[in-house]
Amino acid sequence: MKVDIDLLKKFENGLEPSRPEASKIPARVLGYGEISTVFAIEGQDKLACKRMPIFQCQEELDQYQVIYDEYNRLLKGEVGIEVPPYDCAAFDTNRGYIVCFDVQERQSSESFGNRAIHILSEDDITVLVRLILKNLLKIWEFNRKNKSLQLGIDGQISNWVIRGFKPDKPQVGPTAQLFYIDTSTP
Repeated sequence: MKVDIDLLKKFENGLEPSRPEASKIPARVLGYGEISTVFAIEGQDKLACKRMPIFQCQEELDQYQVIYDEYNRLLKGEVGIEVPPYDCAAFDTNRGYIVCFDVQERQSSESFGNRAIHILSEDDITVLVRLILKNLLKIWEFNRKNKSLQLGIDGQISNWVIRGFKPDKPQVGPTAQLFYIDTSTP
């Protein structure tokens, strides 16, 4: 995944938090989390850039990056839950703190579960919920087998993306594939 760190630095230095579209490098808010904001930044159009809370020192960032990478690896490799291509981009600011962006391949807004349910049939909504529950069961089974290392997950429907979803032909079959996107706070 190609992340332009210089662009992210320029974005951070010119960010207008109350109006990101008016920043020196314009951005659009894709979503808000409890502790972060996800941006579509002009010049990184194919990426969703989640700006994490400020890190005070390199040690904090290093610990976070290890956990972030391990969580994504475990989800995909050990548990069998697919996540979009991702990266972590961090840098020192001239203000004395470190900024970190968790970056994922951007997904179409219509493919998010909470949006798709508004155009899916009741039967397809049931299929989608079952697919999500099957993925959540994978976490439960992993945790049951691994007492020394357990994973948490925020299974709400807005954290799941239907891969290849076509809003003009909205349907979800039992073999549909999902991405889990909320991997930044393991």
